[in-house]
Amino acid sequence: MMEMHSFLKAKQIEIPSPDCKGKPSARDLSAFLYQIGEWIQTIPLAYRHGDVEPNTVYIWFDDVAFSEDDFWQVFGEYLILLRTRWKIEIFGTAGMSQETVWLTLQEENSHIYAVQKILSGHPVDTIESICLRIQCSSSEQSENLYALAISTNWKNGTVALDWKYGSFLLEENLAMPTQNSCFAMAVSLRM
Repeated sequence: MMEMHSFLKAKQIEIPSPDCKGKPSARDLSAFLYQIGEWIQTIPLAYRHGDVEPNTVYIWFDDVAFSEDDFWQVFGEYLILLRTRWKIEIFGTAGMSQETVWLTLQEENSHIYAVQKILSGHPVDTIESICLRIQCSSSEQSENLYALAISTNWKNGTVALDWKYGSFLLEENLAMPTQNSCFAMAVSLRM
């Protein structure tokens, strides 16, 4: 990421590392996004700019406010598991100052830390809005994840995609094969 400003580390907390079992799938990532939406009671928007950042997908939850400590408590282990496949960074704004807040995971001496960075270097407890930047290993993977995100019914956690994504859905443990269907149906993301 090319930074236009210098972010300063404002806060760091250790996150317990869960036992990793296998490679996370797009189903795991989608379930994570669904859980965030349920937690903050809103539906995300997805954005991808294939020409400028072909390997990146942005997921935006607008008009929300949340406690950073609560976020890490609820989703920290999820992010640790997902980080083995995708680099996920979280951005929001800090209340009245409207400074950009950058939340990320860092590993130091075999420990994983949730790190808050902010331009002023002053820690904040409440963050408004949430934008996840998901960096994929390829343009094809980001295109597939973007298609999945924009095709998901976030109210009930289901998705219907064009059959051209059928192999992706099967590989990622998302497909629910249906005969004589116009769409490749994916399984529910509810936990």
